[in-house]
Amino acid sequence: MKVGFIAWERFGYGGVSRILSSLVNALSEQIEVKILCLKRETAFENVYHINTSRVAIDFMELTFVQKLRRELVNRLYAHTDFACYPKLLYAYPWLRFAHSYLSGITKWINSNHFDIVIFGSGFEDCIQLAAIKPRLSTHTKLVAWSHASFKDYFRGESVERDRCRQLLWQHYYKRFDAIVVLSDADVACCRDTLHLDACRIYNSNSFKACSRASLRGKRFLYVGALSYNKGSDLLIDAFCQFAQKNKDWTLDIYGDGPGMQYISQQIEMNHLGDRVKMHGYVNQVEAIYCQHDVLLFPSRYEGFGMVQIEAASCGLPVIASALPITTELIEKYGYGALFEWNDAGAMAELMLRFTEMDLSEMSEHGVQAARNFCIDDIKDQWLALFEKLLK
Repeated sequence: MKVGFIAWERFGYGGVSRILSSLVNALSEQIEVKILCLKRETAFENVYHINTSRVAIDFMELTFVQKLRRELVNRLYAHTDFACYPKLLYAYPWLRFAHSYLSGITKWINSNHFDIVIFGSGFEDCIQLAAIKPRLSTHTKLVAWSHASFKDYFRGESVERDRCRQLLWQHYYKRFDAIVVLSDADVACCRDTLHLDACRIYNSNSFKACSRASLRGKRFLYVGALSYNKGSDLLIDAFCQFAQKNKDWTLDIYGDGPGMQYISQQIEMNHLGDRVKMHGYVNQVEAIYCQHDVLLFPSRYEGFGMVQIEAASCGLPVIASALPITTELIEKYGYGALFEWNDAGAMAELMLRFTEMDLSEMSEHGVQAARNFCIDDIKDQWLALFEKLLK
């Protein structure tokens, strides 16, 4: 069996890079795996150590003109009535991507004689693989693997735009032989909204817990980018409200990004310099988890959020925004509690409750839950899907 992965990643630090690297390494122990990296070879970082002796990697990147074309179509799609004309939508991948670029992907797939090809990205990016299916060998099976949540694309901003996006996805996604999503909620959305079958395979946890949190330090933890999507503004707003009623617990923030300035301003305005510490981005977080007591996970949008599983594996209870994936996992495994989406006040109230609770049961649930995400189990689920496709 020969399987090809296509990815936008330069395989630097980040959740998608880590998941892809872990999976291809595990699969390459049993089958032949090759990657098309849609970045220049000089940009390839390989921080999660893809075994290049077993996994061959080719490189191809959009030219400057091709990137400009993609950006123009993106803006046209986002800011005009382009999305209201189905015929234009069906031409979307051919307008967004140059013929030479799509031909390059086609040539790579056909020349390698893959049994299965997987595009690992967001829902819209996967469409380019579906667009070229008529040019591919008939024996090659195509898989869309979305690392974004379905509902992230349907936020209710425009009923007409949402309707046309659904038409676009229905038109192209029915060409895939399999659609892999990250939650049962996304399986239901694909079925109910697009009338397409999808299967759920969770991301694997390659994190190895070095020890277990003592739950006696009175320390909250945040790990991730400081951005709107990750809810870093909700994080500091909630802690400011929390700190008015609780004088003991502290907050450590590991990450950087555009939200850093706002957080710094709020720390200064609320005189919290001795209780909130910003540590910047770190590569190794294993020991950091075990030095804290509760993980704060305030994301507004999230495909999976591996950080919650990493923290749970160290016994940290999790306070999370009620997203489809967090709701699914926390209700299934019981390692934390949920607050209403985009509500800093609700998050602060939940933080206060946690300071008064016995967290040991949630901690134990997290350690047990993490065992369900080991790479060997996830690899077997992928191999079972491959076997099903090729029968």
